[in-house]
Amino acid sequence: MQAVSAFALASLLGMAASAQQSLSTAQTIPKPPALRPAVTGAPFSADRHQVRNRTLDDGTRITETWPVHKIYRDAQGRLRTERPLLTFADAPEFPRIVQIDDPAAGIQYVLDPQRKLAHRFASISVLPAPSDSTEGENLGAWMIQGLRAEGLRRTISATTIESWTAPDLHLLLRQKTIDPRFGQSVNELTRVRTGDQEPALFTVPPNYNVVDEPGDFAIAYTVRSQASLPVVITKVPAVYTEEARRSGIQGTVQLTLFVDETGHAQGIHVEHSLQPGLDQEAIKAVRRWRFRPGEQDGHAIRVPVRVEVTFSLNN
Repeated sequence: MQAVSAFALASLLGMAASAQQSLSTAQTIPKPPALRPAVTGAPFSADRHQVRNRTLDDGTRITETWPVHKIYRDAQGRLRTERPLLTFADAPEFPRIVQIDDPAAGIQYVLDPQRKLAHRFASISVLPAPSDSTEGENLGAWMIQGLRAEGLRRTISATTIESWTAPDLHLLLRQKTIDPRFGQSVNELTRVRTGDQEPALFTVPPNYNVVDEPGDFAIAYTVRSQASLPVVITKVPAVYTEEARRSGIQGTVQLTLFVDETGHAQGIHVEHSLQPGLDQEAIKAVRRWRFRPGEQDGHAIRVPVRVEVTFSLNN
């Protein structure tokens, strides 16, 4: 027997599909205190993800997802980071900025693609090269993204940190932090590609105006509309487990998740449990749903939603 699955449009975490009035505001970009030392001869590109999970005293589970950063490094050790202007958890994806760090020259650029401006910080100091610390518990080697990574577990006060580093790239691939106060967070790189990078990624485009910044500055931006809701395109029904059917269990599993820019459900968590087996069947079904992603200012974005999957013996 299968369950009737319902997409709860009325409870999409307060999001609305209608447009709102334009709102102009600004975000402060601080002057960088120092640059990290250049890592030469090890170019790569990757996406950086950060997610934190925590459980409140009343049992409520909270998942926070930070915007994805795209990172590039060339053979000279220059670093390019593409990210949203706002960097807090669950921040909107637009507008986006680009940061270029050149440790050899002691220069950092913050590119504002909306206004074609390159904000330049010059004569920035460079941190000393970090020492190869091996203090902690050696976790051995593990293959991550096709790269050999070495693991190290450290405990600082009550916080446990597990780090996995690719020695060939001098690159932290994955770090898990378990903190009794703030829950568990994972910061990891995906879609890692080694090899030469396009040189133009690490220079200011010729049509940009360069502005020297002596200290903190602000980038103005306009929020034109709220995000539109994702729309279900393909819906797979959940399976009613034999154990739940024999026990006469009925009701609704409530899930929270994000619909990403490609229309896939990500970060699925049970907000209201019905029965462990049915909870898992609901997750498996919704993971196979396909959505038309939500949009904001004409761009597909990640949108938090709430989904209800109802199991009924009478259906």
